[in-house]
Amino acid sequence: MPLELNKEQLAAADFLNGICVVVAVPGSGKTLTMTHRIGNLVKKHGIAPENIFPESGYGSHPDELKNIIVKSTDGGQSWII
Repeated sequence: MPLELNKEQLAAADFLNGICVVVAVPGSGKTLTMTHRIGNLVKKHGIAPENIFPESGYGSHPDELKNIIVKSTDGGQSWII
């Protein structure tokens, strides 16, 4: 069962105009919010994946983050390094 975003996470995931910074305590869903945001930018708004720079400064291993992003963008892994 996919995890659902709460209203604050959904607002961050749907934010379009500019940089979105999410600051929250560990385990609160920052990575989930970020991956939903990336999926929305690519699928809903047609943003080229190579123009998105996801950065997770706390705890998320790059390979784990890559796998989550690939799943949320229907396999767009060719642009993920």
